Amino acid sequence: MKIYPVSPIQRYCLLVSGRKNYGADMNVGACLYFPVDLDSSIVINRVSKCLAFHPALNARFEISQDECIYQSIDDTDNFIEYLDSSYEVKSLIGDESIFQHYREWYATRGVSRNHADLVSGVVSRNKHIEYALYDEIPRRVSIIGSPLDGYTICLSFHHAMCDATSVSILHQYLNDYILGVPSCSGMQLEFLDRCVNEDERLPLVQSRQLQYWERLLSSSKDESNASLIDREASLCLSKVIHSCDIRSMFGSRKVTQFPHLCALYEGLEAVTRISRRNIISTIDNRRSAEDSRIIGCMFRHLIWCFPEGADSSRAALRKFLVAQAMRHYQNVDVTLDLILEAYSTQQGRFPALDAGFSFRIAGMVKTDVLSKSEIVPQYIDALYERLKIHLHVVIDGDLATSYLVYNKEFVAPNELDIFEKRFTHALDHFKGVD
Repeated sequence: MKIYPVSPIQRYCLLVSGRKNYGADMNVGACLYFPVDLDSSIVINRVSKCLAFHPALNARFEISQDECIYQSIDDTDNFIEYLDSSYEVKSLIGDESIFQHYREWYATRGVSRNHADLVSGVVSRNKHIEYALYDEIPRRVSIIGSPLDGYTICLSFHHAMCDATSVSILHQYLNDYILGVPSCSGMQLEFLDRCVNEDERLPLVQSRQLQYWERLLSSSKDESNASLIDREASLCLSKVIHSCDIRSMFGSRKVTQFPHLCALYEGLEAVTRISRRNIISTIDNRRSAEDSRIIGCMFRHLIWCFPEGADSSRAALRKFLVAQAMRHYQNVDVTLDLILEAYSTQQGRFPALDAGFSFRIAGMVKTDVLSKSEIVPQYIDALYERLKIHLHVVIDGDLATSYLVYNKEFVAPNELDIFEKRFTHALDHFKGVD
């Protein structure tokens, strides 16, 4: 059992990971995320063990503080369970047919059945999805997801031939169970966008999202629930848009080119038409931390859901919301604090993703993607300077590389060395691991 700091400055999250080689070319691992406010040695004493069932191998393995143990079992139920009396989660992988699908797919390519085991996700008690995608364990780790206010387990099956096609099979399968859940939809969309053909992905994404919006809008007729509904819509949309930002940092197409966001545009417009007064009232009052999160969400919607070049109605709505928010928060420091707090404190956030948002927004501001006519000039300058401090929170080599290349035009020449050193420092935490 090894412990890896997730990032140089993230003192409150550790990745506890155990793995064991299964055969000549198969690594099976599990990891446990949890926020900590104690000394590392104390934290380890709180971790008992993790049991997981491996359907394709028909084996159960146990990860304790110092070892992984394989056991052959007859139980056909697939589960992931953290052995703690106060917490339990279940795997969403529950059908042998999906693994049979893998085996058949790989068999046609002359690959053994052990290669048919990919990445599985789990849902915590508050229905937030977590994934860990391991590539060449443990030298390079790409983590999609984040710690929650409790224990969350991610189980990963890795092999050298994991490719986009095979990953998409599993995530299409998971998508049937998850995508309609607002708190999970963002992370699911990210995987689908990376792995699934546009024509295959779009109908499923749109149908699930529209189903959610239909339920949301039908509920919004109850005025007593309007504020709660606005909050839920903002938080849900922010995760979806946020997940698209993740993909852009992996070197894919720009966010504004993703057709599945059409459904989100329509949903956001519908919500704001029905309860625009409630949204603005929430921004005006700023009565709680939850309200400040909505403010942060709304700013992200303005940037991602209403890009430059959008049609006149969406552009008008973006200008309206920006004007309303800025009218009440002309103080630069207050506004920045609200946005940064909203982004960094939302349950389910991860520091590397915050860095991506921060850097891209800083660059977009500098290049007038947000025009200076919409927000005060001193806000633009302060935002750019303030957000640069987040750039050293990066955990993955490829992510850091594409991150830097993608945003190089936004970085002054005399700053490049500083950023590169920060990236290198962050990555050192994952180098030299057995």
